[in-house]
Amino acid sequence: MKKIIAVLDACVLYPAPIRDYLLNLAAQKLFYPKWSEQIHQEWMDNLLSNRPDLNHQQLDRTRSLMDEAFPNAIVQNYEKIEQKVTLPDPEDAIKALNEQVANLKKPPMSKNEVLLVLESNGLKKSVQKLRYILSYEQ
Repeated sequence: MKKIIAVLDACVLYPAPIRDYLLNLAAQKLFYPKWSEQIHQEWMDNLLSNRPDLNHQQLDRTRSLMDEAFPNAIVQNYEKIEQKVTLPDPEDAIKALNEQVANLKKPPMSKNEVLLVLESNGLKKSVQKLRYILSYEQ
């Protein structure tokens, strides 16, 4: 079986059901998860901002359990590599956004409303990039 390595970004580590599902897949050795301290901090900050009933100690426990379960998951000194990573064509992201808007019928949503929903679900950086791309289309 081919060794699959996947970076689990903050947007899949929170919400918890997605994180739990992916970590269960990783526990079955279907892929090898990777994350950074920055990713940990981002998902924890997003969760705390949305759930004032939780505290840092609770999330630190979750983070520790993740790091113990997957001791090779923490990535360090990745900044130089990160600068070289190329993402798919920005037009593909806009096309996917447009298709999502077109498919939303009950209730219909505008492009801006879809972006607000994505942003409220933790995809802040993605939405920021989409808005940047969209600003050049106008």
